[in-house]
Amino acid sequence: MNIEALIKENILLQQQLDDYKGLFETIDIPIIIIDESGTYLDYNRVYYNLMGYTDKSELINYHPANVSPKFQPDGLESFSKANDMIQMALEKGKHSFEWMHKRPDGKEFLSYVTLDAIDYNQKKCIRAVINDISERKKLERVVKEKTKKIEEQTKKLLKAQHISKMGFWELNLTNNQLYWSDEIYNIFEIDKSEFKASYDGFLNVIHPDDRGLVNEAYSNSLKTKENYSIEHRLLMDDGRIKWVREECNIEFDVDRNPLISVGVVIDITELHLTQQKLIEQAYADDLTKLNNRKSYTENIQKLLSQYKRYQTPFSIIMYDIDNFKQINDVYGHIIGDNVLIEMSQLIKSHLRESDYIFRIGGEEFIILLTKTQINKAKLVSEKIRNSVENNLNTIKDKKITISIGLTEVEENDTEDSIFQRVDSLMYESKNSGKNRVTSE
Repeated sequence: MNIEALIKENILLQQQLDDYKGLFETIDIPIIIIDESGTYLDYNRVYYNLMGYTDKSELINYHPANVSPKFQPDGLESFSKANDMIQMALEKGKHSFEWMHKRPDGKEFLSYVTLDAIDYNQKKCIRAVINDISERKKLERVVKEKTKKIEEQTKKLLKAQHISKMGFWELNLTNNQLYWSDEIYNIFEIDKSEFKASYDGFLNVIHPDDRGLVNEAYSNSLKTKENYSIEHRLLMDDGRIKWVREECNIEFDVDRNPLISVGVVIDITELHLTQQKLIEQAYADDLTKLNNRKSYTENIQKLLSQYKRYQTPFSIIMYDIDNFKQINDVYGHIIGDNVLIEMSQLIKSHLRESDYIFRIGGEEFIILLTKTQINKAKLVSEKIRNSVENNLNTIKDKKITISIGLTEVEENDTEDSIFQRVDSLMYESKNSGKNRVTSE
């Protein structure tokens, strides 16, 4: 090649190099050009600013082995490690890694370094692209910590739901997609892997007698745009009854069209049973388990109210055990208690579910025969008296009898008037020889 051609080629190469450097300086990413020995051949201003240098010439032809420690980016100790990375990039053509940089002012930052083998100024070199990932790593740590915290809170929430027996559900009304939390499946006793959540499926778990009530509550909330709360029963496959309280909130768009229903289902079976037990204790006689006087007062008021409003008839029976004090004195109070218990069971077996029986005193009892006039009530009274005399065998070889008073509700009757009347009729039976029914 003649001298003229050589000069032209050098001019072209210099022009290409100048063009490259011009482009090199416009790139908004820190870049370094390093030769095979690790000497810095060039770097752009972005890298210069990133590393905190005051003179761009400070790193040109830099090599950790031949410059003052003042200008050693990352220090001599890290150079051997960096050199290993350079050699790996030269062998494979590309290599990436994370690197902790130390600036001359002592500040540190983490970067993601990408090394590419390139030809630079007719030499085999490495182009290192430096991406400062310090802020990203901080953000990742924050996200990781928040994610961990959310996971911990979620676990606590799930545990709290399980302990409190409260499940969460959400229904998207635009696509009819229903979500149930795990605790919903637990409350409904449904296998999550075999059953897809659906509103129809929810209704199927509800006790048949309560389905209409629940469906109506939900439908009305869509119309009235008000939240609702309702207690209802669930019917399990084995026949068990559960009680739940359901609360629902519905979200609407600007045009008042329903978008999402969000609700909770709380298993209140134990609470309901406890409440029922307390009610029974408040209204039941401890010994006979019949209704007590407090229960009688409420029910006679209810029947009197129905009679005055609808003229619905009812009859009232009062009975007393004949010579009960003698039974206690001769046979003892335990036998006397057994007489009360067994007699109560026997008489209750002759009554309808709509009738009421109460223990209002020691050996005094009242029966309310609903929707029953006096003629039918006489038959019931005689049946009860006869059954006690002939079928109650609590004490061997001893007949136990009762004296009965019977009356039907009358116009202008009050709680006191009807009680006084039937009480007088009962004592008339006792004073007339006992073991009989006296009615008006």
